[in-house]
Amino acid sequence: MSAKRPVPVPRFTAITLGVNNMAVSIAFYEALGFVRKFRATGEAVAFFETGATVIGLFPWDQLAADVALPESPRPKAFRGVTLAWNCNSTEEVDQAIDFAISNGASPLKAAHKTDYGGYSGYFADLDGHPWEVVVAPNIEVGEDRRVHLPDCRDGITGIAPSSRLRWGLGISTIPRMIREKSAKEKPAKDQTKLPAGVIAVAPPSFRRERALIKRGVWPVAGCDEAGRGPLAGPVVAAAVILDPKRIPKGIDDSKRLTLERREELFEQICATSSFAIAFGSPGRIDRDNILRASLWALARAVTALPETPKHVFVDGRDRIDTACDCDAVIGGDGLVMSIAAASIIAKVTRDRLMCALAQDCPGYGFESHKGYSVPEHLEALDRLGPSVHHRSFFAPVIAAREKHQPWTIKREPDLFAETQINVDVSSAI
Repeated sequence: MSAKRPVPVPRFTAITLGVNNMAVSIAFYEALGFVRKFRATGEAVAFFETGATVIGLFPWDQLAADVALPESPRPKAFRGVTLAWNCNSTEEVDQAIDFAISNGASPLKAAHKTDYGGYSGYFADLDGHPWEVVVAPNIEVGEDRRVHLPDCRDGITGIAPSSRLRWGLGISTIPRMIREKSAKEKPAKDQTKLPAGVIAVAPPSFRRERALIKRGVWPVAGCDEAGRGPLAGPVVAAAVILDPKRIPKGIDDSKRLTLERREELFEQICATSSFAIAFGSPGRIDRDNILRASLWALARAVTALPETPKHVFVDGRDRIDTACDCDAVIGGDGLVMSIAAASIIAKVTRDRLMCALAQDCPGYGFESHKGYSVPEHLEALDRLGPSVHHRSFFAPVIAAREKHQPWTIKREPDLFAETQINVDVSSAI
């Protein structure tokens, strides 16, 4: 009978915390006396030297996207916390993972070479806490068992776009680290600069959806609406489930795209994705108000999808009433790929609908301004009065109703108007 292999003793351990606000969290740990030793400004990552343990801070979304966190069981207190077991060699990584699994741990990711030159694998302990077992040969560990990280230097400006840096993995000689070059080594400046006043904006990503897929959550839908602000026409909501293997290139917030590009992407999204569309009519907007009508239409679009999603991302501050988990993402049409796709479907659908309404109600110019309150539309309202497609309680429409349809205006009594009341008071002595 062969002897049982010993369990590798970790060189050091690390705790990685997913945080909501990097600046606030960094200030908190520095106030506690932890020494910040390493930073990666490109990804807003911070590492603290605390003795025999390393603490790393990562934005929560980035941490969740790269770690296959088990869905259950997982104590709420450990949300966004990942532990790291740092070994001396790849053999020790394999031994530690095998030992953990043989004692009841659940495998999350097989050990593999990483794009930064390391070697790591993942498992979850009996309570669902995720561990990464890694090799970090370039970090010094003193005889006193203290971990010594490289200092923050001005020469370290960031890390090339890669979200795989984890828990001090060889951070002193990571190939992807970018160091400032001397004046002689500096390459010539790129002459293709953006014009003054133009800011480069990153397109939306599929990162949030991919993080859920890694956790076994699928399908994932994104939803958005078009037409909250116009004076006429419905509010149109769309829900989209993108196929991860067939995502059309160039998806972006519909407001950033030209008319021609929106039309092209509309056809591509419809051909490769599951989608549904719902409408909040002007009558519903008049009855419920525009916010409630929009949320109702968004929920209807999600319900109408051909496959029931297990998670929904919605643009804005308000979550919608769905049977699955729902996250509201402010500015989501510029951040989340599925929401951006839904914004394109909703925008193109509503634009086409308004062109059709222009034929039903000529003279208002719906085909050009799509119902928004531009001067041409306001002039037509004043000249023709509101149509059946106008939203009755938007201020310019109310003014047009008072002029052309005064009988539709309900006059409320003025509680502060002066009135004369004759009162006959008789008194008896």
